[in-house]
Amino acid sequence: MHQNRITGSEIWHPEILDYRSSNDADRIRYLQCRSDIIIYDQIEKQIVDYIRSLDPTRKLSFEEAANEIPSITEQIPLQEYGKWVFYPWSRRLVHLLPPNAFVALRTNRNRYKITPEEQEVLARKRIGIVGLSVGHSIAMGLGLERCFGELRLADFDTIDLSNLNRINTPVHNIGVNKAIVVARELFEIDPYLNISCYTKGIKTENIDEFLCGDGQLDLLIDECDSIDIKFSLRYAARKQRIPVLMDTSDNGLIDVERYDLEPNRKLFHGLVEEVSPEKMRLLSNREKVPYALGILGIDGVSDRMQLSLLEIESTVSTWPQLGSAILLGGGAATDTTRRILLGQFINSGRYYIDLEKIIRSGSMPESAHSGKEEQDFQWFIKKQVQSLPPVSSTAVTMPSMQMLRNLVSVATLAPSGGNSQPWLWVSTNHALHLFLDPRTKATFIDFWNLGSTLALGAAAESFILAAGQSGLGVSIEGFGTSLFPVARFTFPRIEPNVNNCSLAEGLRHRSTNRSNLPSDPLPQDLRDRIDRILAPFSGVNCKIVTNPQVITAIGRIAGEADRLRILNQAAHREMMEELRWDSEEAERTRDGIEVAHLGLDDIDLCGLQVIRNPMIAAEINKRGLGKNLIEGAQSAFNNSGGVGLLFVRKPTCPDFFIAGRALMHVWLYLEKCGFGVHPWTASIYFIMRFVQERGLGFSPSEQRLLSMLREEFSRCFGLDGSQGLAIMFRITTSPKPIGRSKRKPMEDILITH
Repeated sequence: MHQNRITGSEIWHPEILDYRSSNDADRIRYLQCRSDIIIYDQIEKQIVDYIRSLDPTRKLSFEEAANEIPSITEQIPLQEYGKWVFYPWSRRLVHLLPPNAFVALRTNRNRYKITPEEQEVLARKRIGIVGLSVGHSIAMGLGLERCFGELRLADFDTIDLSNLNRINTPVHNIGVNKAIVVARELFEIDPYLNISCYTKGIKTENIDEFLCGDGQLDLLIDECDSIDIKFSLRYAARKQRIPVLMDTSDNGLIDVERYDLEPNRKLFHGLVEEVSPEKMRLLSNREKVPYALGILGIDGVSDRMQLSLLEIESTVSTWPQLGSAILLGGGAATDTTRRILLGQFINSGRYYIDLEKIIRSGSMPESAHSGKEEQDFQWFIKKQVQSLPPVSSTAVTMPSMQMLRNLVSVATLAPSGGNSQPWLWVSTNHALHLFLDPRTKATFIDFWNLGSTLALGAAAESFILAAGQSGLGVSIEGFGTSLFPVARFTFPRIEPNVNNCSLAEGLRHRSTNRSNLPSDPLPQDLRDRIDRILAPFSGVNCKIVTNPQVITAIGRIAGEADRLRILNQAAHREMMEELRWDSEEAERTRDGIEVAHLGLDDIDLCGLQVIRNPMIAAEINKRGLGKNLIEGAQSAFNNSGGVGLLFVRKPTCPDFFIAGRALMHVWLYLEKCGFGVHPWTASIYFIMRFVQERGLGFSPSEQRLLSMLREEFSRCFGLDGSQGLAIMFRITTSPKPIGRSKRKPMEDILITH
């Protein structure tokens, strides 16, 4: 049997001492009196940290938490509370929390990457590691995360100076057994771990004891250099139905053999002949090279490793390993081990993390575009235009193509949800047509294309305003939802509306103001002024809320909807697709919203980058977490001077087109008066989808939330819940933003027939 306590350089287990034992108390006092013992006593800080961890919402100062220490220690003097741990190899005596509190605090930062329930499952697992060069990094990863209840370490070899290119250990460990080095380092992190050392390595006579003694292993990690031992381990593991994991430290290969699920599986996935360990032991290292290549698979071996294998026992003594590869493999093997033990990963196979392929020089791939697809698209648009009623005979002029391009370029500065720019302009000999671009991808939040239609209305009105500023009269003809063109513009010899010229001056400077600085109160007559602006647009109404308590309630609704948008699978995907993470991506796509323009601080930006991962969003949703996702909206609305809501009778495309036209007048007027406008629409479009589609696309819990939000929203704005909610927006007195979203090139949005 292996020994837990041996003398000299082979001591690896610390002494755990408790004042409640008279013998231990005497031992502690004796050690404290010795001049060669270094004493570390930070028990008060540990208890304070533990108290803080119990309820993070309390935000206790050190002094406040320290006042609660007696409730934890149960009046036991601090000197006698917890455990004193003596590390004989370093002559250090350390005062620590008792096991349960120590483990709870040390693993606190695992949560919820490892849930408490998963931590309990892992605490019952047994892992064996054979080979503590590559295995050193894996063992440290497993120990840091506390991914086991028992860890068995096996290696006969000692630390050599040549090992220190890849084993992170001090030079004073040269000559010390590798298993002992790992055990000591793990115990210095956590003295309550359960670790066994096999300092003679694995041999035929002890392999069964290693795998099954004192309880069978749940996972075997093979990192030994010996090919014959690799065969022996797999023969025995397959017999006992123990899964085997191997990290080769070349090309980031993680190899998994699930003998627990496939007891008849061939060794090494059948890549090599199943020769006996006895036969393998008779071969030299050079003669074992073909077997090593067979095990690794020649296609899976890096070029430099292949070169090195050819030089074994010539210019190099054995196969090379790099510290960077060992560290990478240690993390990958730890992660894979954890998921195997938790039942989250069940497949046998080989998995590569080849950094030279993942992170490499090279140009961005160009998007493929089918010439035939473009021809079909042009033909489709032409047919749609030809199907329209003929143009009135009074429309006898067409502006020059250059003027049309200039006016369209101004019109496309109009706002659109996620800067999707869903418009397509088609010019013929007699008219200009505005389409909802058939290439625009349908989205979950753009319910019934209402948001896109609102944007088309805004673009249409921008065109009319810009034309009027240029002295060009425009007549607009709207179509129903049965035809693809939303509107047709003709140019009769009529005088433009000069009253709107002052608003048109702001078209090129209009922007979304996402500033979160506190705003001044809005003037009391602003509602009346907005109502006068909306008078020409029949059926379009605006509510403006300035009561701080109601604004706070609206902010809470908006925040809940934002959280829902992040956690709902379809909405999350679409939200992330509309974000542009740097200026290069924004320039390349010329649509979407650049993250730099969102006005986020560093903490919020980090949060957005984390929540970008759909798996994280799904896990947050599953566990009901992420309440802090509400805070961004809440803060923004609390700092608003007011909140506006543009609404129409019913949620229909014709009504939303008119609302979009009206929106441009409201937005331009507010900016002319010095106010900022910031649309915030997720809540209203989710509410409309929930009502009109009777919850389709939402989970039961999301439906319950939306039902509550709908009622509260209707109370805040004094509505009955049947209206078409076109756009909600914050009104601020903050300075104008610097950035502005890109616009698509003219050749993508204007077609000439």
